[in-house]
Amino acid sequence: MGMKPVKKAWRLNPSKIDEEWYYNDTVVYADGEKEARVLMLDEVKHTNLELLSGEEPNYITIPIKREKNWDKFLYEGRELTLHEIEKFMRAADRMTALNLILANSDIDWCYIMKGSYYYRDNSSGYSEYVLNAGVYDKARAVSEARSCEELTVIPIEIEKHNANILSEINRLSSRIIIPLKTTTT
Repeated sequence: MGMKPVKKAWRLNPSKIDEEWYYNDTVVYADGEKEARVLMLDEVKHTNLELLSGEEPNYITIPIKREKNWDKFLYEGRELTLHEIEKFMRAADRMTALNLILANSDIDWCYIMKGSYYYRDNSSGYSEYVLNAGVYDKARAVSEARSCEELTVIPIEIEKHNANILSEINRLSSRIIIPLKTTTT
C-alpha cells in the first residue's frame, strides 16, 4: 500500500516465554525498541510472565520483537492495521457490487449464497445444488446480503435457469408411477 505506520507494533517473542498462548495478543505501540521495552514491562507487570531462560523479566531481558503485521496506519481518519484496512476495503467493494446489482435494470431475480451453499426458498435451509436454490427478487436478495457479510448475491440468467428447471422436470417425469388398473371379480 505504500503507507507509513503511525504506530509501530511490538509484541512478546513467543519463542522465549513460558505459556506463550497466554500472551499472544500482548502488543504495545512505540516508535523504538527502548520505548517498547518500557511499555511492555508495564503491560505485563501484573502477570506471572516467566522467561524460558529462567531470568526475571526486566528492561534488558524482556523478549520483544517487531510485529509489522500489527502496525497501525492512518486510514480515513482512523488508526487501523493493514488487515483492518483490507477488510474495510473489501466491505466497501462488496457494498458497491450490491448497489450495482440493485441499479441494474436487466437484473430482476437472484440466488443468495452463503459460502458455497445456496439459500433455499423462503430462506429455509441451504443446498449445494442450484436446482434447489430459492429464487429471490433482487431487492430482497440485496437487502439480505447487506445485513450479513457472509452472503453473496448471484444474478440469475433467466433462460439458463428455466432450461435447468425444465430439464429437471423432464428427468423427474420419467419416474412418475401410474397406478395399474385393478380388476375386481
